[in-house]
Amino acid sequence: MKAATLTITLALAASPVATQDVAQSLELSREVVDQQKRMIVAGSLPLSDKDADAFQKQLKKIDGREDRLVAAYSAEYASLSGERARTMLDQALQIDEDRLKLTRRWVKRMTSVLPPRLLVRYFQLENKFQAIVAADLARQIPLVP
Repeated sequence: MKAATLTITLALAASPVATQDVAQSLELSREVVDQQKRMIVAGSLPLSDKDADAFQKQLKKIDGREDRLVAAYSAEYASLSGERARTMLDQALQIDEDRLKLTRRWVKRMTSVLPPRLLVRYFQLENKFQAIVAADLARQIPLVP
């Protein structure tokens, strides 16, 4: 697990934001994390591809909304009005809420497929991967002036 995390971290750090726009950089980050996630989950858990793919597909929709919001913010942050800033904050909070709702639904659904310890392990892994992407987002998102 440590080697995979290090690999992901190095890949994310190596993605130059100066030569790519934010949306492309985020997409690359998520692709790297997804590849590593599939290998680790497949080797760690007896979860069917169908179940894992269904959860990831729904999660990708939420991630896509987050990526579009980050790209819009990055393009507008220097001239962001108070109203637009508040709208973006509300959108970010809704994305967080939707991600949590999705996770709660899938915890209930996966309870019938995985024993409790493996269920916890799956969502621990998911949490770690989300943290890697969140760190990349934090690195790329400038503070409002």
